Amino acid sequence: MEKRNKTYKMAILALFIAIEIVLVSTPLGFVPIGPIQITTMHIPVILAAILLGTKQGAVLGLVFGLTSTIYAVVVPSPASLFFTPFYSIGEFSGNFFSLVIAIVPRVLLGVIAGVLYDLLIKTKLPKGLSIVVSSVIATTAHTVMVMSMIYIFFGKQYSELFNVQLSGLMMFVWLTLATNGVYEALFAGFLNWPIVRTLQKVMREER
Repeated sequence: MEKRNKTYKMAILALFIAIEIVLVSTPLGFVPIGPIQITTMHIPVILAAILLGTKQGAVLGLVFGLTSTIYAVVVPSPASLFFTPFYSIGEFSGNFFSLVIAIVPRVLLGVIAGVLYDLLIKTKLPKGLSIVVSSVIATTAHTVMVMSMIYIFFGKQYSELFNVQLSGLMMFVWLTLATNGVYEALFAGFLNWPIVRTLQKVMREER
């Protein structure tokens, strides 16, 4: 029974990996809301962490990071150098820290979502609310990590590429967090709620 359950979880993880690849390869990875675009590529990572466990969430976070690095090369933009060492624009080029930005926050996204959900379901907090809270906090933490690392490792490049005064760059970072970050966090929280509850019933397994 345990072996069968492990195999079933591996199959679900493989499905999430396939979904992640589809998202990064198609416009489904970005949803336009008014004048901004929010990413949906963090959704499978959080789902895997909640449904399958922290370790599986971290694995899918790694997939998220690696695919975003590849995407930055295949579909380049001025911001690509922040996520891959294999892209240059003008005098600026990516480096080792590009991989750190692309991978570390994505792996930690899965870890935070899984750990937080495990902690919350041990309390008297309703499971639906536990899903929403862990999804929102994990997504927010991910956005903060990515933007903070860009500021720390590529502050000068960012200010010049996007014509933002270096002295006002931190304000620009916080503005990004307050717009895209909030939308992505709320999107993750309220989308994951029905998905997780449905899949938990299908899997006939409550973590």
